[in-house]
Amino acid sequence: MYGVTQLDNIVYLVCDMSSVIRKFSLDDPHDSQASEHINVEEMNKPRDIVACRRDRQLYVAELHCIWRVSADDRPDVPEKWLPTESSKDTFHIRTLSVTSGRLLVMSLDPPRLLQYSTISKQLLQEVKMPDYMKDLYHGVETTRDTFVVCHRGMRKDGQRWAVSEQFSCVISFYIPYRVLPLLTIWDDYFVLEFAVNCNCKLDTTHYIRRRESCGIQSIRDASSSADTHSVTA
Repeated sequence: MYGVTQLDNIVYLVCDMSSVIRKFSLDDPHDSQASEHINVEEMNKPRDIVACRRDRQLYVAELHCIWRVSADDRPDVPEKWLPTESSKDTFHIRTLSVTSGRLLVMSLDPPRLLQYSTISKQLLQEVKMPDYMKDLYHGVETTRDTFVVCHRGMRKDGQRWAVSEQFSCVISFYIPYRVLPLLTIWDDYFVLEFAVNCNCKLDTTHYIRRRESCGIQSIRDASSSADTHSVTA
């Protein structure tokens, strides 16, 4: 499984090397009807999926394009909504997030954030990362019109993972091999989840309260069973 999202009581997920968006009802998660799955014929290597509640569309990222698919029972044809290769610019997509009709794209190569309008496809913002941020994994837009990014690479340690808001470090940590950090915003907290890549088992969840001046906090072991773990420097 490479991506999962929810709209109303339906969970949508995509898997590597598959053209199918799978649908599961939260009312009965064990009842998966293959006839209700969505097939995007030209899609074969999805990397992430998000749902926009404003337009009720699903956005699915492949390395070189973003697909848009209606979440409602309408005969809409899946649209290759945004190709990422052109004569002017080329970038490779890592993950997506969506906030109030604005789609945030994490570019793996080159490392940067690209924000698009889901209505017009217009590029609203482009944020280039500092040179030491070599590996962007996930990013979200906050209610304060800033961006929070989970990335590998700090000024003094290129292998250390960190969560930064507008390039100010909020938390830094080392993670075991094949463990992926997933970032969301909930109320006044950053929610950092760790999942094992091979079977998507959730190891632990950390809630980090946002402050105007954040000290550096460390998660010493991402596979720890503790619900929260923070050390202020």
